[in-house]
Amino acid sequence: MNEQDPNPSASPIVSLRGVSKTVRHNGAQVALLADIDLDLRPGEFLSIVGPSGSGKTTLLNVLGMLDHDWTGEYSLDQNRVDRLKPAARQKLGRASIGFVFQQYHLLDDLDVAENIELPLTYRDTKRAERKSRVDAMLARFEIEDKRDLYPGQLSGGQQQLVAVARALIARPRVILADEPTGALHTSQGDKIMDLLAELNADGVSIIQVTHNRENAKRGQRTVELLDGRFLSDATISMC
Repeated sequence: MNEQDPNPSASPIVSLRGVSKTVRHNGAQVALLADIDLDLRPGEFLSIVGPSGSGKTTLLNVLGMLDHDWTGEYSLDQNRVDRLKPAARQKLGRASIGFVFQQYHLLDDLDVAENIELPLTYRDTKRAERKSRVDAMLARFEIEDKRDLYPGQLSGGQQQLVAVARALIARPRVILADEPTGALHTSQGDKIMDLLAELNADGVSIIQVTHNRENAKRGQRTVELLDGRFLSDATISMC
């Protein structure tokens, strides 16, 4: 069972109210998200499940501020995202959110250390501090011997470890994970899920979207999405 115990009385770190997104297809408006309400408490690990095309990745893109073409209210760490100008949204996203993608999204022309350091280059972080944090991430994930290698020289599991380290180095309040084990073998996937559980036990709030029901059970709560709407929202027993 997950050790982190979110305080139900705490103000949500993420809150959505009436969030909707539509696109035009074959002359008609199609709803990708329909009146989504969602709260994530500090220190909570939330799983969003549903079939392909259910709206999971669309919702994650809204949460991660990769998609701005939606309606409704979105609060992140007490900031109303829907009221912010694009530059302010970008700044808030970089400060508060870390991403873990299924396909890793590492830069092939940067070595491991440079990929991990990348989020800090968008901030006014001094060179010595950047190096110290990179060294700490390499040690934490036991990949010190990979620091000078390039993504193409790593296994899939190693690349995902680098991606998680990159997501964590800026010390985000929330990690968004999009099918984080989808491209990995079972043993590699289990290692990544163990790592996410450890990060959550350390107080990091996590939202993952997944097809994998066993991975979904790593969280304290799951919501099921179908055709852009939530069907259920329940606490998952891990005992």
